[in-house]
Amino acid sequence: MPWPMLALFVAFLTVQADPSMAGSAPVPSRLTNTNSSSISIRQVREMNRIIEVDGWTSCPPTAFTSQIDDAVASWVRIRPEVEKALTPSLVRSLSRWAIPQMTAYRKVPSLEKVSWTAVSTDNATGQVVIETTVDRLPTHSPLVTRWLKLFLVYDPAKGAFPSVIVTIRGELLE
Repeated sequence: MPWPMLALFVAFLTVQADPSMAGSAPVPSRLTNTNSSSISIRQVREMNRIIEVDGWTSCPPTAFTSQIDDAVASWVRIRPEVEKALTPSLVRSLSRWAIPQMTAYRKVPSLEKVSWTAVSTDNATGQVVIETTVDRLPTHSPLVTRWLKLFLVYDPAKGAFPSVIVTIRGELLE
């Protein structure tokens, strides 16, 4: 089993053994983009399952290049509002295992020069999920690497983002 999958499995077992670890994700933030439509920012606690990422059909990072190009063009319009919402306090609230180490987390990097790759797709709707790594985060163990991740669910038919998801993902190395 590849290590990222093992880490997800361990996180799943942890939540099953101690349901209090699951927590409920905070209510999504609502932003208004420059086109006056509402953008949903869903906050998902560290390593919790994200149906659009973990449950849809996986795709190679180089897939859907034209959809990614369109999504990036649309991303430029909503980026300032997402940056404003993505505060150090919000990032700290997503942490489950490195809470003491996250107290020193004070600055979320700019989202201006992030690069996006395809992660998954919903074959029924044609929606595509793209991701970027925003930051490498403090960790509770030298064997664990943690990242602040941003996922965009992009609907090419509408040229819109039904959802923007922020979370922490990690990997255990040995």
